[in-house]
Amino acid sequence: MIFIYSFARPIPRFFDNETFKKIGHLVDYVSLMTYDFTTLQAKPAGPNAPMGWYAQTIMQLTSGVPESFAKKILAGLNWYGHDFVGDKSTPVFGEAAIKLLEKADKIEWDASSLEHFFTYKDEAGQDHTVYYPTVDSITDRVGFAGEVGTGVSVWELGQGLPYFYNIL
Repeated sequence: MIFIYSFARPIPRFFDNETFKKIGHLVDYVSLMTYDFTTLQAKPAGPNAPMGWYAQTIMQLTSGVPESFAKKILAGLNWYGHDFVGDKSTPVFGEAAIKLLEKADKIEWDASSLEHFFTYKDEAGQDHTVYYPTVDSITDRVGFAGEVGTGVSVWELGQGLPYFYNIL
């Protein structure tokens, strides 16, 4: 199995769709990591896998490859989020996201990234922004993968919420 990690920018030149066309018949699957967009770019609070970037990353690898090769791509889904405060972020997993959400007034939809987020203040009065996957964001990404003929992989099954399994 070949693993590719896309670091929130175009796939490295050493493995692009031209390379994939040449070696696609030799691999069973390619795990394409399509998350950690904001943290890898060291940006302030933002989405983990904005839909436009997620789609672009997948299309870079599938463009012009045979359908049988596209089926070998497993587009990564994050089942964790990030809690941003200042210029730092902390991963958020499963039930911890629910506990943080209890501190928020509402959950909001970021229409440009197709991800949910919420804000809250901690005990010290610091403002936090949390991006965490939801049924809507995961469904959008699974749907796109299906439309272009790829599969999906999950990072990591135990980090999400129980109802995430219903989407798969």
